[in-house]
Amino acid sequence: MEEFLTTYLLANAPLCGSRIHWMLNPQSVSTFPFANMRVISSPREYNMLGPEDYTKSRVQIDVWADKYSTAKAAAREIITALSGYKGTVSGVTIQGLFIDGERDLTGEKAGAEAQLFGVSVDVIVNWN
Repeated sequence: MEEFLTTYLLANAPLCGSRIHWMLNPQSVSTFPFANMRVISSPREYNMLGPEDYTKSRVQIDVWADKYSTAKAAAREIITALSGYKGTVSGVTIQGLFIDGERDLTGEKAGAEAQLFGVSVDVIVNWN
C-alpha cells in the first residue's frame, strides 16, 4: 500500500514533484512543498467467519511549504488525486480511498529557522 501511494502521488501531485516521502522530518528538507506520509493505524478487519480479505489503513499526509498558500494548494492537489480512487496497481488492489479530514499544522522551523506552514490530510485506504 505504501509503495502504491508513493507511486500514485508522484504521478498525480505535481506541486510536490519528487518530494513525497515516508517518515521524513520537515527540518531535514530544503525544497518545498513536500509531503510526508505515515501510517497512523492499520487494523485488520474481521467478521464472524474470520479475517476479511482487506485492510483498512489510516494514512496521515502532512504537506509542508514556505508559504501557507503553497501548502494549501499542494494539499488540495493531493486530496483531488486520492479522493474516491479505486483500482489495482502493481498487484495492490485499492478498494477505495476516502479523505477523512484536513487540518492546518502549527509552524515548524526549517534548518535555517525559516517558518514552515503545514496542512495535514487523513486518508482511509481500503486495500488488499
